[in-house]
Amino acid sequence: MRRLSHLIVLFILLSLSPWAWAQKTLHAELERQRVEQGDLIHLRVIANFQTQTPGPDFSDLEADFEVLGVSASNQLRIVNGVYSATTQWDTQLIAKRPGQLSLPAFEVEGVRSQPITIEVSAPSQALSDYPMSFLQAQVDRTDPYLQSEVIYTLRYYHLGTLIRGSIDPPQFDGALVERLRNQHSFERRVQGRTYRVYEWVYALYPQHSGEWVIPPQRFEGELLHQRQLRLVSEQTQALTLQVKPIPPNYPDNQPWIAAKSLKLEQHWGEHPAALHVGDTLNRQIRLQAKGLKASQLPDPQWPPQTGLRLYADPLEQTEHLEDLSIYSVKTQNTTAVLQQAGKLNLQAIELPWWNTQTDQLEIARLDAREFDVLAKPAPLDTPTPEPAAENTPNPWPYISAALALAWLLTLYALWRRSRQPISPVQTSAAPTPTSSPTHLLFEQHGAARYHAIERWLAQQGVTNWRTLALSHPRLFALMHAFERHLFAAEAGDDFDSAALQHELNAFRPPKIAPTAPSPLKALYPTRGRTHGKEDL
Repeated sequence: MRRLSHLIVLFILLSLSPWAWAQKTLHAELERQRVEQGDLIHLRVIANFQTQTPGPDFSDLEADFEVLGVSASNQLRIVNGVYSATTQWDTQLIAKRPGQLSLPAFEVEGVRSQPITIEVSAPSQALSDYPMSFLQAQVDRTDPYLQSEVIYTLRYYHLGTLIRGSIDPPQFDGALVERLRNQHSFERRVQGRTYRVYEWVYALYPQHSGEWVIPPQRFEGELLHQRQLRLVSEQTQALTLQVKPIPPNYPDNQPWIAAKSLKLEQHWGEHPAALHVGDTLNRQIRLQAKGLKASQLPDPQWPPQTGLRLYADPLEQTEHLEDLSIYSVKTQNTTAVLQQAGKLNLQAIELPWWNTQTDQLEIARLDAREFDVLAKPAPLDTPTPEPAAENTPNPWPYISAALALAWLLTLYALWRRSRQPISPVQTSAAPTPTSSPTHLLFEQHGAARYHAIERWLAQQGVTNWRTLALSHPRLFALMHAFERHLFAAEAGDDFDSAALQHELNAFRPPKIAPTAPSPLKALYPTRGRTHGKEDL
């Protein structure tokens, strides 16, 4: 009876748990969505609830795929008092034909998944004698343009069990090299037999036009096949590529860019609707390319022109892998100080590039833009004090005379003191007053003083205005006001030089945080390598 009551309580708790009212979902996913005909495709369908129904109907797949059996599993988890339950169906498929094939939506208890599209290419290897193992190398194109991306794929196929194996790291002379995939393994069916496949993928960027030969690659190892241990030694064929030079219709005096896609974008920071001389504009220019490394892209820049003073931040660049290709981004943030009233016409920015997918010249463009810049607003009028009454005597001449006399007496006392010898009982000399650290900067005037302060800040470790704005906002504001005072069309005399000198005397260089060790693993791990080879 007690056991029955415990089961009833457990049933009530499960029925009241959050997952009982959670919205039911059904999700279908593939291990890979780009395969060759003959590859074993792992399909997984996951429901976020438990069910005793037969599960999804996979019979609709039989028109384009061979279904190799289905397995189902249920899971119940309790994490921090939160219950979750899932049901999962796994199956393996083999595509019957190449092309873009669709997996339909599956349905369980009225809940439907999203359809999936998979790209199946023709088999790259046709076998007639069923070898026990073989090594294969291929490129995605044999006639690339100079410095364009070539995808090089190396695969080792074998039957049975691989006991040990090693492969020489490929050598690609005359090209930039980026490893995209390191020893990825999967299964592939070739003419009725299932091979285990190890795959390595590289991105190559040839640096010379003309004939380019990629030498053969070698693999050595031991296989256990049909209860026999066999030594294997495989080698690929050399690959010959014809690298095309820069096309004759490509514009002269322009950087050569051969990419799969390229995009030029700009973003403007917030600025007032009415711009005046001395105001700033913030502009971000971003260059994105697929099929090139960031080092192969030119730097996106705001071209200099009259009426602007430009301050560029350090260039930012990133790279990541997208669809087995390098995707690079370069970003430049620039601050412009307006120095001239009137119409400000920003010229268009054009960047020619060669589209390797369509084999034609294209132009990436940022359109021209116009701004109205108003003159610097006049300072507010200071009320004039009323004149003193005629009969009231002016005390300032007497005060000035008294201050001058006191100053002369002070100088005389200091001179007398300096002439006196130091007393023998003194153990140390009194500190001598010194001038401020930046007094030499203020011995100069106008623009010479401004540039001297810039050089002094650079010596203190401030290499851009953003760093100064973050570490010393008051000093940044005074430098900005000083710049407007110097370069505005209607410069006034209202700038507070004493406040600027005070801030410079109180300046302390910004502290740079120590660089934390990178959490990323090494790109080329040394474990398992022997005599320059990579072990499987």
